Amino acid sequence: VVVATPSRAMDYYLSTTGVDDPVGGTRVGTAWRTFDFALPRLAPGDVLNVAPGIWSWNDGGVIGVDCKTVSPGLPVSGTAGSPITVRASSERQARIVTNGQYPAALIEGCNYWTLEGLTLEGNDLESVQTATLEVVDSSHVQLRRLLVWKNNRFSVQAMARINKSSNVHVEDSEFYDFLKSGLSVWESTNTTISRCYANGRGREP
Repeated sequence: VVVATPSRAMDYYLSTTGVDDPVGGTRVGTAWRTFDFALPRLAPGDVLNVAPGIWSWNDGGVIGVDCKTVSPGLPVSGTAGSPITVRASSERQARIVTNGQYPAALIEGCNYWTLEGLTLEGNDLESVQTATLEVVDSSHVQLRRLLVWKNNRFSVQAMARINKSSNVHVEDSEFYDFLKSGLSVWESTNTTISRCYANGRGREP
Protein backbone atom coordinates (compact mmCIF):
# COMPACT_ATOMS: atom_id res chain seq x y z
CA VAL A 1 0.00 0.00 0.00
CA VAL A 2 1.38 3.38 -1.01
CA VAL A 3 0.35 6.25 1.25
CA ALA A 4 0.65 9.71 -0.22
CA THR A 5 2.20 12.28 2.09
CA PRO A 6 1.33 15.96 1.77
CA SER A 7 4.06 18.25 0.49
CA ARG A 8 5.75 20.33 3.17
CA ALA A 9 4.82 24.00 3.35
CA MET A 10 7.67 26.24 2.24
CA ASP A 11 9.05 29.63 3.15
CA TYR A 12 9.96 31.69 0.08
CA TYR A 13 11.68 35.05 -0.19
CA LEU A 14 11.22 38.09 -2.42
CA SER A 15 13.69 40.96 -2.81
CA THR A 16 14.23 43.90 -5.16
CA THR A 17 17.73 42.50 -5.73
CA GLY A 18 16.52 38.92 -6.31
CA VAL A 19 16.40 36.79 -9.45
CA ASP A 20 13.35 34.95 -10.80
CA ASP A 21 14.99 31.54 -10.92
CA PRO A 22 12.63 28.51 -10.72
CA VAL A 23 15.08 26.65 -8.47
CA GLY A 24 15.60 29.65 -6.17
CA GLY A 25 13.40 31.53 -3.76
CA THR A 26 13.90 29.29 -0.72
CA ARG A 27 16.63 31.37 0.96
CA VAL A 28 17.31 35.06 1.41
CA GLY A 29 20.39 34.69 -0.80
CA THR A 30 18.36 33.15 -3.64
CA ALA A 31 15.28 35.37 -3.30
CA TRP A 32 12.94 35.88 -6.22
CA ARG A 33 12.48 39.32 -7.77
CA THR A 34 8.84 39.81 -8.79
CA PHE A 35 5.37 39.11 -7.47
CA ASP A 36 4.32 38.06 -10.97
CA PHE A 37 6.83 35.22 -10.79
CA ALA A 38 6.38 34.27 -7.14
CA LEU A 39 2.63 34.27 -6.52
CA PRO A 40 1.65 31.47 -8.95
CA ARG A 41 4.29 29.24 -7.32
CA LEU A 42 2.80 29.37 -3.84
CA ALA A 43 0.97 26.30 -2.57
CA PRO A 44 -1.26 25.88 0.50
CA GLY A 45 0.76 26.55 3.65
CA ASP A 46 3.49 28.49 1.89
CA VAL A 47 4.74 31.86 3.14
CA LEU A 48 6.25 34.53 0.88
CA ASN A 49 8.54 36.80 2.91
CA VAL A 50 8.89 40.19 1.23
CA ALA A 51 12.07 42.15 1.96
CA PRO A 52 12.11 45.95 2.40
CA GLY A 53 11.92 47.74 -0.95
CA ILE A 54 9.58 49.26 -3.51
CA TRP A 55 7.65 47.25 -6.09
CA SER A 56 5.55 48.92 -8.79
CA TRP A 57 3.14 47.72 -11.45
CA ASN A 58 5.86 47.87 -14.13
CA ASP A 59 8.82 46.90 -11.94
CA GLY A 60 8.26 43.68 -10.08
CA GLY A 61 4.51 43.69 -10.35
CA VAL A 62 1.76 44.35 -7.84
CA ILE A 63 -0.02 41.69 -5.78
CA GLY A 64 -2.59 40.25 -8.15
CA VAL A 65 -4.06 36.91 -7.07
CA ASP A 66 -6.90 35.46 -9.16
CA CYS A 67 -7.84 31.89 -8.24
CA LYS A 68 -11.01 31.59 -10.32
CA THR A 69 -9.32 29.63 -13.10
CA VAL A 70 -7.75 26.37 -11.95
CA SER A 71 -4.81 25.69 -14.22
CA PRO A 72 -1.08 24.95 -13.83
CA GLY A 73 0.94 28.13 -13.50
CA LEU A 74 -1.89 30.18 -11.97
CA PRO A 75 -2.43 31.15 -8.30
CA VAL A 76 -4.35 28.72 -6.11
CA SER A 77 -6.34 28.93 -2.90
CA GLY A 78 -5.02 27.87 0.46
CA THR A 79 -6.91 25.58 2.82
CA ALA A 80 -8.35 25.91 6.31
CA GLY A 81 -5.30 24.33 7.89
CA SER A 82 -2.79 25.70 5.38
CA PRO A 83 -3.44 29.28 4.30
CA ILE A 84 -1.14 31.04 1.85
CA THR A 85 0.60 34.06 3.36
CA VAL A 86 2.37 37.08 1.86
CA ARG A 87 4.08 39.06 4.59
CA ALA A 88 6.67 41.79 5.01
CA SER A 89 9.87 40.56 6.62
CA SER A 90 10.12 44.04 8.21
CA GLU A 91 6.77 45.59 9.09
CA ARG A 92 5.55 48.08 6.46
CA GLN A 93 8.98 48.35 4.83
CA ALA A 94 7.81 46.39 1.77
CA ARG A 95 6.02 48.99 -0.34
CA ILE A 96 3.79 48.04 -3.28
CA VAL A 97 2.95 51.03 -5.47
CA THR A 98 0.33 50.91 -8.22
CA ASN A 99 -0.08 53.26 -11.19
CA GLY A 100 -3.79 53.77 -10.50
CA GLN A 101 -4.94 51.35 -13.19
CA TYR A 102 -4.68 48.26 -10.99
CA PRO A 103 -4.98 47.74 -7.24
CA ALA A 104 -1.72 47.51 -5.34
CA ALA A 105 -3.18 44.27 -3.95
CA LEU A 106 -6.08 42.29 -5.41
CA ILE A 107 -7.37 38.96 -4.12
CA GLU A 108 -10.13 37.59 -6.36
CA GLY A 109 -11.90 34.26 -6.21
CA CYS A 110 -9.50 32.91 -3.59
CA ASN A 111 -9.87 31.18 -0.24
CA TYR A 112 -7.53 31.22 2.75
CA TRP A 113 -5.05 33.95 1.80
CA THR A 114 -3.30 36.29 4.25
CA LEU A 115 -1.59 39.64 3.66
CA GLU A 116 0.49 40.88 6.56
CA GLY A 117 2.62 43.91 7.39
CA LEU A 118 2.71 45.40 3.86
CA THR A 119 2.44 49.01 2.66
CA LEU A 120 0.02 49.45 -0.25
CA GLU A 121 0.11 52.75 -2.13
CA GLY A 122 -2.33 54.00 -4.80
CA ASN A 123 -2.01 56.63 -7.51
CA ASP A 124 -4.16 58.84 -9.71
CA LEU A 125 -5.33 57.78 -13.16
CA GLU A 126 -8.20 59.51 -14.91
CA SER A 127 -11.26 57.55 -16.12
CA VAL A 128 -10.36 54.45 -14.08
CA GLN A 129 -12.35 53.18 -11.08
CA THR A 130 -9.78 51.30 -9.05
CA ALA A 131 -9.13 50.68 -5.38
CA THR A 132 -5.71 50.46 -3.75
CA LEU A 133 -6.70 47.22 -1.99
CA GLU A 134 -9.50 44.93 -3.13
CA VAL A 135 -10.88 41.56 -2.03
CA VAL A 136 -13.55 40.17 -4.38
CA ASP A 137 -15.52 36.90 -4.42
CA SER A 138 -13.17 35.43 -1.82
CA SER A 139 -13.44 33.82 1.59
CA HIS A 140 -11.32 33.40 4.72
CA VAL A 141 -8.96 36.25 3.88
CA GLN A 142 -6.86 37.81 6.64
CA LEU A 143 -5.55 41.39 6.26
CA ARG A 144 -3.21 42.18 9.13
CA ARG A 145 -1.13 45.21 10.05
CA LEU A 146 -1.38 46.81 6.63
CA LEU A 147 -0.67 50.45 5.80
CA VAL A 148 -2.94 51.50 2.92
CA TRP A 149 -2.71 55.03 1.56
CA LYS A 150 -3.45 57.28 -1.44
CA ASN A 151 -6.52 56.31 -3.45
CA ASN A 152 -7.12 57.16 -7.10
CA ARG A 153 -8.77 60.58 -6.79
CA PHE A 154 -10.59 60.06 -10.10
CA SER A 155 -12.40 57.07 -8.62
CA VAL A 156 -15.67 57.39 -6.71
CA GLN A 157 -14.98 54.10 -4.96
CA ALA A 158 -13.43 53.48 -1.55
CA MET A 159 -9.67 53.17 -1.29
CA ALA A 160 -9.97 49.64 0.12
CA ARG A 161 -12.92 47.42 -0.85
CA ILE A 162 -14.25 44.07 0.31
CA ASN A 163 -16.89 42.97 -2.20
CA LYS A 164 -19.04 39.83 -2.37
CA SER A 165 -16.78 37.99 0.05
CA SER A 166 -17.15 36.12 3.32
CA ASN A 167 -15.12 35.56 6.46
CA VAL A 168 -12.72 38.42 5.82
CA HIS A 169 -10.89 39.78 8.86
CA VAL A 170 -9.13 43.17 8.77
CA GLU A 171 -7.10 43.93 11.88
CA ASP A 172 -4.50 46.41 13.18
CA SER A 173 -4.39 48.24 9.84
CA GLU A 174 -4.29 51.93 8.92
CA PHE A 175 -5.88 53.80 5.99
CA TYR A 176 -4.72 57.29 4.99
CA ASP A 177 -5.05 59.96 2.28
CA PHE A 178 -8.31 58.95 0.64
CA LEU A 179 -10.88 61.16 -1.06
CA LYS A 180 -14.21 59.34 -0.54
CA SER A 181 -13.88 56.60 2.05
CA GLY A 182 -11.05 54.53 3.42
CA LEU A 183 -12.68 51.09 3.55
CA SER A 184 -15.99 49.72 2.32
CA VAL A 185 -17.66 46.34 2.78
CA TRP A 186 -20.32 45.48 0.19
CA GLU A 187 -22.50 42.38 -0.17
CA SER A 188 -20.20 40.48 2.16
CA THR A 189 -20.87 38.28 5.18
CA ASN A 190 -19.00 37.49 8.39
CA THR A 191 -16.55 40.32 7.81
CA THR A 192 -14.88 41.88 10.85
CA ILE A 193 -12.84 45.07 11.22
CA SER A 194 -10.73 45.13 14.39
CA ARG A 195 -8.44 47.83 15.80
CA CYS A 196 -8.13 49.77 12.54
CA TYR A 197 -7.68 53.51 11.98
CA ALA A 198 -8.71 55.65 9.00
CA ASN A 199 -7.95 59.32 8.28
CA GLY A 200 -8.46 60.99 4.91
CA ARG A 201 -6.12 63.79 6.01
CA GLY A 202 -7.82 66.30 3.72
CA ARG A 203 -6.92 64.69 0.40
CA GLU A 204 -8.36 66.97 -2.29
CA PRO A 205 -9.86 66.06 -5.69
